[in-house]
Amino acid sequence: MHARTEAPTLSSASVRAGGVAAVRVVLGIAFVLGSALRGLDGGPAVLAALGGALVLAVIALGQRSRSGPPDEALAVPPDARFDPGWVGVLLACIPSTVGVTAIAVLALAVSPALAALLGGVLIALGALAAAFWVHLAARERREQTRYWLERGPRPRVYKGIKQPSGGW
Repeated sequence: MHARTEAPTLSSASVRAGGVAAVRVVLGIAFVLGSALRGLDGGPAVLAALGGALVLAVIALGQRSRSGPPDEALAVPPDARFDPGWVGVLLACIPSTVGVTAIAVLALAVSPALAALLGGVLIALGALAAAFWVHLAARERREQTRYWLERGPRPRVYKGIKQPSGGW
């Protein structure tokens, strides 16, 4: 395995979590409403969404791989670069949010019930991201620091300065 030698490009973990939570909830609601507009009655649309949310919640509660920032985060290097917040949110949407959204778009054409179920999955993903965001924001306030994630499929976690300009 090769060591990374160039300066990392970082984005705020809390901005990523809060932003992706909002994107997922909005998309999820849009797919539930879209399924109703495609002919699925309101009651079944909501039940399908609840079913999708329940399935995801059961799966998520069984996993412990994403319990929060590690206690051993790396220090932010002085030459680190910082992404704007929207880039961090976009990175957080890849691949899960983009993948579920693509399938839900296709489902709207062939199965409004499946689109509603996937809308529920997105809403649950958003709720989980929102819960993580609240937890992380509280931890950052308590520690008076900020957690940062580097770009890539297995991003390293950094801990340090609040933001390049010195403010939140």
